[in-house]
Amino acid sequence: MLFSWASDGRLTSYVYDINSALIARDAIYEVASTLGRSSFDTIEIVAHSMGNFLTMEALRTGVQQKLFDSTGKLANIILASPDIDYDLFAAQVRSIPPEKRRFFVLISDDDQAFRLSEFLSRRPRVGNIDADRLTRLGVNVIDLSEVKDKSSIHHTKFSEAPEVVQLLGTRILAGDSYSNNEPTLLGEVIVFGAGGALEIIK
Repeated sequence: MLFSWASDGRLTSYVYDINSALIARDAIYEVASTLGRSSFDTIEIVAHSMGNFLTMEALRTGVQQKLFDSTGKLANIILASPDIDYDLFAAQVRSIPPEKRRFFVLISDDDQAFRLSEFLSRRPRVGNIDADRLTRLGVNVIDLSEVKDKSSIHHTKFSEAPEVVQLLGTRILAGDSYSNNEPTLLGEVIVFGAGGALEIIK
């Protein structure tokens, strides 16, 4: 299922997009509630850019209403290039019980879109913050900094690196949280497990 909110789709419309995301919070929470009542066995969430802010707000609302993953169907939450203030994200994550923090946060230190958002907000964004700070929150981090893509701003590496998508999907379907892996050297995508493990995958 695809949830689309009223983003203007332009870097110059940053404030407009924030307001649109806030307006869409109730709608995405209703979608989540509907999915929880569905016949699906499991639910995977994938969000991108400012959509991560919207997703995390919906999850926080579920926690506040004591309805977060009440059906046990929520499997993993993949946050690609999250355009969220780091301190806000830390507060959102900490509201979720540690055993239910099944997050995969995809970051990249060459993501040019965050330069504008950091300039406007004067605050660091989750998508290009140090992986170690994120893993301390109990989330898994996948660093795509070395992945080559064709975009000039490098904000859509997740969708433009099919081999990473395929590998991540395979690992998640296998129930791999990355938290107990022994370090190996297989390539250039760096995976930091919430449990402190480090893996480099090709």
